[in-house]
Amino acid sequence: GLEAQTHYWNRLLNPDSQDQSAQEAERRQAEAKADAKAARLTGQVDLQKLVSTAEKTGDRATIQATRAAAAKRIASEQAAVETEHRLQNYARLLEPNPRAMKRLVNAYGMHQATLFLAGRSCTPDALARWTILELRWPLLADFLASRPNAVGALHQSISDDEMPHVPDSLRELFGDELVIAVIGSRFGRNNLTATAIRSILGAAQSDR
Repeated sequence: GLEAQTHYWNRLLNPDSQDQSAQEAERRQAEAKADAKAARLTGQVDLQKLVSTAEKTGDRATIQATRAAAAKRIASEQAAVETEHRLQNYARLLEPNPRAMKRLVNAYGMHQATLFLAGRSCTPDALARWTILELRWPLLADFLASRPNAVGALHQSISDDEMPHVPDSLRELFGDELVIAVIGSRFGRNNLTATAIRSILGAAQSDR
């Protein structure tokens, strides 16, 4: 019949189609397995371990499927509850309004999902500090995105002739006590560093 003829011609004209359908089946199987594993986890650390294990031991399909499964899971309501619990340590650094924590949890989850998909990682503390900085001082975050190394200079005030590339509107934030509290002490284990900012935003972000 016509259907059989069509199938025959498709096989002649597209000899790779069977290989493609096999790859599609393999991809779907990898996704189903990854989703099942991720569904048992809610925390960022555990999901990161799942991704790291796949990256060390899995094939390409497994790695991609696991990254996607972790990204979906970290953006779920169940994960958001655990994320909010983890981020309570940073509540004192948020603006004093009832929606601030929800905004932080949502923005943090989106960042973490992006990191999973891109195959990058960052410590939970550094990511929390960066997300708070973004929410509170978006123009400062924009500045640091293009000049991550400047984060170290935020620990002290700068004079008018120092760091001429710093916009006037941001100068008063250098040495500001609240800014320092958000980025963490200069030599603290959980502070926000230039390396962390590059990890969060990707290799394309670098000092000009």
